Amino acid sequence: MIAYNGREISQLYIHINYQGLGIGQTLLDRAKAQSSGKLTLYTFDVNEKAQHFYEKHGFKVIGRGHEKEENLPDILYEWIFE
Repeated sequence: MIAYNGREISQLYIHINYQGLGIGQTLLDRAKAQSSGKLTLYTFDVNEKAQHFYEKHGFKVIGRGHEKEENLPDILYEWIFE
């Protein structure tokens, strides 16, 4: 499942039984293709698997320490079309 608005990915979740099958990459590629050439997203600082996934797909860290209602620090990522 992915939720995005052309500028920001607010949710990207793949059920654990379906991870590693390329579904996340397909959804991310679709979001990139439909974007204006730039996307941002947040992920939790403790979610190293998500960090690796986003960095592997060209996202760069541009901020740290933002906390949402979960009271967990997160990382702000950005992808820019090159």
